[in-house]
Amino acid sequence: MLLRHALGPAVVCVLAVAGLGCLLLAAQVMGKAPVVPGPAGAATVAAGMLPVAMDAALPASVLVGLVSAARSWALGGEWRGLAVSGLRARGLLPTVLAASVVAAATQAVLTHHLAPAGRRVARSALVAAASDLGLRAGEPLVLPGGVLRAEGVEGRDWSGVFFVKDGVAMSAARGRVTQGRLVLEAGTAARLDGTGTVRFDRARVPLSLPGRRFELAERSLGSLRDLLARKRAQGERAAYETLILYKRTTAALAVPLLAALALPLGAARARPAPVAVGVLLGWWLCVRVADQAVHAIGPGWAAGLPLGVLAVAVASAWRRWERW
Repeated sequence: MLLRHALGPAVVCVLAVAGLGCLLLAAQVMGKAPVVPGPAGAATVAAGMLPVAMDAALPASVLVGLVSAARSWALGGEWRGLAVSGLRARGLLPTVLAASVVAAATQAVLTHHLAPAGRRVARSALVAAASDLGLRAGEPLVLPGGVLRAEGVEGRDWSGVFFVKDGVAMSAARGRVTQGRLVLEAGTAARLDGTGTVRFDRARVPLSLPGRRFELAERSLGSLRDLLARKRAQGERAAYETLILYKRTTAALAVPLLAALALPLGAARARPAPVAVGVLLGWWLCVRVADQAVHAIGPGWAAGLPLGVLAVAVASAWRRWERW
């Protein structure tokens, strides 16, 4: 019965958070891109960001659903009825934890596999957009930090190309965009302050895409492990990269703890939305503090510290509840 009461609010929460989060994440990613994709590309980016948004929405929905159900029981007298019958609230924990383990397994699939894959889908859509600038002959195209112009345009091949970026003017006989890079052939590059000019047969100018942290987040589980193996073989600690790998697991381990914390919070008649926001914000702050301290305390402690804080909160909430 408790789980049935929790299901409705949990579904509403996951739909709302995932939907809004998907739109916000897609807008953020496209805002960092050198070229905003068209409608089809934007839809692909949003689809790629959906599992990333679900990654954040699932823990929130577990917390909101169970807090809402526990609060409903507190207002309706079910907790008092259990106590009068000689049954303790902790008798519900095995069932709640079993359901939360299913949610944790889903969270692990999202964190380890679907969310990184979604980020790669979004990156591919941005690269495709950067490779298809829609340049028109004789018309300048404004890019982040630069201006591009071509005298002739035949599909994706250009002639008489002129490009200015970061204080450097480049002119080339031919040009095109390949895999997010502007490729210029048979041209010259000159600083705008007149300090130097060079000739080149071929120049590749990267169009800025999202940076390093995004790249780590989009790596598959195998790719991230391979990266760690290479860095360790080179004698690097790779503390931050190791932390990213550990956090993909601790995100799932936090779900049962959030479920256990939800019951005493809801039984105290706390409102689900403020409680969820407060708990998740506190969790996020603990994670950010641990991230900053990773080089001092190591990735294992940095990944486990937020879980430890959450476990202490669960124990404290249950101890106070049993005194009521």
